[in-house]
Amino acid sequence: MRREAVIAASIMHPNVCTTLDAGTLPDGSPFIVMERLTGVSVEESWLGARVMLIDALDIAIQTAAGLAAAHAAGVLHRDIKPGNVFLTSTTLSERRHVKILDFGVAELSRSLDVGASGLMVGTPHYAAPEQVQSLPNLDQRLDVYGVGVLLYEMLSGKRAFAGASYPELLRNITTGTLEPLAELCPQLPEFIVAPVAKAMFAQRDGRYSSARELLDALVDSHVKLTGEPYVPPWAIVAAPAVVRLGSGGDTVPTAAPIELTLPPRPPPMVGAPSAREHGKAKARPVTATLTINEPLPGATTHRKGSSS
Repeated sequence: MRREAVIAASIMHPNVCTTLDAGTLPDGSPFIVMERLTGVSVEESWLGARVMLIDALDIAIQTAAGLAAAHAAGVLHRDIKPGNVFLTSTTLSERRHVKILDFGVAELSRSLDVGASGLMVGTPHYAAPEQVQSLPNLDQRLDVYGVGVLLYEMLSGKRAFAGASYPELLRNITTGTLEPLAELCPQLPEFIVAPVAKAMFAQRDGRYSSARELLDALVDSHVKLTGEPYVPPWAIVAAPAVVRLGSGGDTVPTAAPIELTLPPRPPPMVGAPSAREHGKAKARPVTATLTINEPLPGATTHRKGSSS
């Protein structure tokens, strides 16, 4: 558990579940504190039905973005699957915000010879061929493969690999024996099918070399599909209604975060009761200085209702 906390804490990205704290209780039991998420995993949401193309592509893009951040920190996830991709929601968008969970089998690739143990790590149906074969020197391309399988299954509504027995399943994975996505979903455009096929290529040299490269390819597909720039759901922000400028009470018309800088709190008066001691103590008025950053490219501004 502590190992997972150390690994997860090294990654700071909106598409990775944030680790807040970890340690040991007085009785010796380990604990880990992670951000609280409300929603469902792709596995719980999917239930074998096809996911709408635009939603599936959005989920895959966000997953690739989170993995790119993990890889930049020197971490391989090694178990990307529907159960480890969590879908929550923002307050400003109906789109699902992806959070990658469970770095329990992840490894710090910068300090370990990942895969050298000779043991397969990960879930068989979503393991890359090199994982199934327990090859040494695993790299980013195994997580690229996982995103490809994830997207394949969301679009097709079925598992990518099957087998009458466990050995047959592993053999199909290592040889890349599966029904082509283009045959299962002939209505899909080539700019969707091609990135999935490349990400899932059985020989890793034929895949995207990194999650970043996969991310760029998926974003390009999204632009071709929608005709608009891709904006992740966590980049959609709003100006709080409680923030007013001037006597007219206009809300701040910006799509960028608003930073409130509060002046230092004056020292308490000698003998004055603290807030804890005085349950009905009145809050002191405070003046806030607004620092408005540059708008995010392509971000959308949402204005909330007025507040007194």
